Amino acid sequence: MADSPTDAALSQLLEVLDERFDIPSSSLTPHTSVSTLGLDSLELVELAVIMDIDIDRIPATADITLGELVEGALAAHGSSHGSEDTAR
Repeated sequence: MADSPTDAALSQLLEVLDERFDIPSSSLTPHTSVSTLGLDSLELVELAVIMDIDIDRIPATADITLGELVEGALAAHGSSHGSEDTAR
């Protein structure tokens, strides 16, 4: 059975955190708070760019879980497809 879009995006996020930021993916779950990752503000911006996440989706306090971050990003991408082209 294929991974759901949420599972695939979460796997990609965990891989980026592991490879780019040296945060072992084995220690992370969808319930892990972004604030516990120890990323500074520039690293959060870098993560957002790599994952194509609107930086406004990551609160200044980073009080959001990895699962919530992925689901919010997927929802934003799903709701914006098609609407940007017609607005131009």
